[in-house]
Parts: sequence; C-alpha cells; structure tokens
Amino acid sequence: MPAPPGALPFDATAATAVVAVVLTFALAWLLWAALVRRLGWGVPASQAAGVSMLLVVLALAAFTWVGNPFTALLALPALHLWLALASPQLRPSRAGSLALVALGVLPLALLMLFYAHELGLGVGGLAWTAVLLLAGGHVGLGSAFLWSVGFGCVAAAIMLALQPRRNRAGAQAPGGIEVTIRGPMSYAGPGSLGGTESALRL
Repeated sequence: MPAPPGALPFDATAATAVVAVVLTFALAWLLWAALVRRLGWGVPASQAAGVSMLLVVLALAAFTWVGNPFTALLALPALHLWLALASPQLRPSRAGSLALVALGVLPLALLMLFYAHELGLGVGGLAWTAVLLLAGGHVGLGSAFLWSVGFGCVAAAIMLALQPRRNRAGAQAPGGIEVTIRGPMSYAGPGSLGGTESALRL
C-alpha cells in the first residue's frame, strides 16, 4: 500500500526530489535529440510524424484495453481529435491545434484533478505522490512504460501543433515547384486541353 499523503508531506526535500526527476527527464530529452543528430536519422516529415503518432496512440489504447478497458477510454478523445493534426493540409491554426491537444488530454487531466481534490493535494503534492508511487514499486514496470509512451505521444502532438500549416492549394516540391493532383471529377476527357488534331479537322 502507498504511504498516505500526510505520512510523507511535500516539504523542501520532496520538492528537491521532484525537481531532480524533472531535470533528469529534460536531460534525457536533450541527449536523445543529440543522439538522433549524431546518427543522422533526421527529422521525419510532418505527415509521417502525425500518422506514426496516431498509430502509437492506437496501439497503446488497444493494449491498455486488454488489461483495463476503463483506462483505455482516456485515449479515445485523443484518437479522434488528433486526426486533424496528422495531415498538414487539414491541420487548423496553431491555437486551434493546441486546443485539440488540450481537449485530447482533458479526460486524464480531470481524473488527476479529481484524485488531487479527494486527497487534498496541490500540484507539488500530486507530483510528489507520483514519484512515491514509482519509487515504491506501486506502479509496475509495464505500467510505467505505457504511461511513458502515452506522455511521449502528448509531447509529439504538441510539437505537431506548433508546426506551421502548409498551403491547402498545393504542396511544394523540393525544387519549389507546386504539385497538384487532378481528381476524376476534374477530368473532362481528351479535349479538355484544347482539342486533339483529329477533332479539330471535324
């Protein structure tokens, strides 16, 4: 059983531990970016990154549903709302994209606020309780891994939301040439370009 909130209060020592954990995650993030640059992996295209992020969220929700269907419900808003983030042409403005990210994590945020209110915890106390649950082994390795993947998807969604939108009229090729695709409804037959030679003789 985890320790009750009053047994280990959020004091200066607890605040130092929470800050150390946050700095460790920040350092790992910076080192990962440096490792990606050194290996020459490069940054994936915006559309590929969006589809990959959605696939990871879908796999995470499906895997969680096997163990706890109620927990998997937390990922359903993100699966639906973040579809607009995957396509650069359909992505709304930066403010609208960030709003979609916020709405996607809203169920999780409300759940955390509910438990914080019931236990009488503030923001620092909630973070300290999470550290105690992880350090005390009350959250298993598999669950910790799934939560890490979930928060990684949230970070990926935020980075996608901060990227500028592409032009809806047509994509730009690497050489600066506009690439357009004509669908079946826009095709009017061989004579749509001014007529063929045999047709003009008639």
